[in-house]
Amino acid sequence: DWSARRFDAVVAIFVQFASPALRERMFRGMVAALAPGGLLILQGYGPKQLDYATGGPGRLENLYTAELLRE
Repeated sequence: DWSARRFDAVVAIFVQFASPALRERMFRGMVAALAPGGLLILQGYGPKQLDYATGGPGRLENLYTAELLRE
């Protein structure tokens, strides 16, 4: 339940394990849930993580880029 414009902060961790389509819906919901001036904190891996092979989803389409997050 993404109660619109209700929360001062939303924190998302390990969302990159969701499919890109589900993640897009979740991101929209998170933004909608924020009160005016609210803060969204998102933790996740970027594409460079594939080179390290030390964790994360291991799939490029599940990793974050600055462009993806701006969209």
